[in-house]
Amino acid sequence: MKGKKVLIILIGIFLLINFSYTQIKLPNLRKLPDLPDLVVKDIQVTNNCELIVTIANIGKAGIPSSYYKKIALQMYVDGKAGGGMILSLFDPKFILTKPHQEVTMNWFPTATKGRIGDRLPHKIKLIVDRDNDLFESNENNNVFIKTLSCGGGGISPRKLPDLKITSCIYQNNLYPGEDMGSAKVTIKNDGTASASNFSVEVVLSKDRNVKIEPHLYSSHFTDDVLLRGGRELIRFLGAKSTKTITIAGPNTIPADTPAGTYYLGIIVDPEKNVSESNEYNNLFAFPINILPPSKPDLLPTNIRWTTNYSKTGGREGSVTLTIKNRGNIAVRNFFVDFILSTDRKAQVKYHKYSPNFSEDVLLKGGRTNVRYIGPKSTITIGVRHLLIPSDAPAGTYYLGAIVDSGNAVAETIEDNNIKFLQIQVKNKLIKLPKKLTIVKPKSVKLNNGK
Repeated sequence: MKGKKVLIILIGIFLLINFSYTQIKLPNLRKLPDLPDLVVKDIQVTNNCELIVTIANIGKAGIPSSYYKKIALQMYVDGKAGGGMILSLFDPKFILTKPHQEVTMNWFPTATKGRIGDRLPHKIKLIVDRDNDLFESNENNNVFIKTLSCGGGGISPRKLPDLKITSCIYQNNLYPGEDMGSAKVTIKNDGTASASNFSVEVVLSKDRNVKIEPHLYSSHFTDDVLLRGGRELIRFLGAKSTKTITIAGPNTIPADTPAGTYYLGIIVDPEKNVSESNEYNNLFAFPINILPPSKPDLLPTNIRWTTNYSKTGGREGSVTLTIKNRGNIAVRNFFVDFILSTDRKAQVKYHKYSPNFSEDVLLKGGRTNVRYIGPKSTITIGVRHLLIPSDAPAGTYYLGAIVDSGNAVAETIEDNNIKFLQIQVKNKLIKLPKKLTIVKPKSVKLNNGK
């Protein structure tokens, strides 16, 4: 009986302690901070026996810029050191300072062919964060191993094309919803074989990290969005050849694109229809500014000059000028000056008239007032009987149109208000009478009477 009482007392004490414990509020566990996580995503080999390495930051935080001075990558080929690299060399654009980003690079292209170009399998190992200097969310995924082979073993390598972008001429400083117009893209085939039937895309990106893949068009902005009309097909490009194409567009910037600095990504063969010796150099990103539509922006787009030879022998004419307001605010009461210059340089200001020629002289009748131009609108103005100074020597000149010459309009861009047109000034013609009267000399008598 006593044993049962002792057991009951012990059970009671246990239940009381357990109940009391459950009533105690445990302190909240400390939440770990977001951390980066540097990993190797893949290693591939090209037909030229070059190693293409892709690393990524798969963590929730960016890699600190201070870490970029560290030797972040160390490669081994068949157990022998194959070179180390600091992160700033692998990622010079500091892309991995943001989470969920990746970077691809050709790993010492001049050194790898001699190591793996014998057509035999080689064990490639790459270690990131070699010295454990980076505090990561996962410290157990820093080693990547892959077996690769390359080379012909004395057999001539397969001839392949190699497509890359070398330059792009495009309009910068655009507004949301505005057409960029055509873009001239120069493509080079650096390979040893021709390439056929591949496309070129134009996308708008927040950064330079654009994937080489087909992109989708949308009227709304998303990162790496394909611009409207931003795809062209290339039928043929020979080996060691260069071609400049025009992507006609209109290459419309989505109307809801926030203002800021972006990148115009030009991608050649995004579908990877062409087998190339290097599949990782098909992209080039060019900076482009998207402007806030809170101010007007006056842009002269076209100027025409019609010479009148009947009165002044080519020193009088008429001019028409097309002006576009790219902004979202109307503009009222500004002046346009028409000047004569020996070059394409002039200041945006009121210029002085003179009947005699001097550099950037305001032509007689060459100042006109524009009363109104609406937002996102275009107008054409005309001025007749512009007179070129009579003492201007014959030769090549530039007729300049200066929009808002009085600087009365606060614009988003102030350095695009001048448009020049090359013209020829000839010597003034001398008018001859319609009929010439020939006067015969009268006979003259000599004093000697003979």
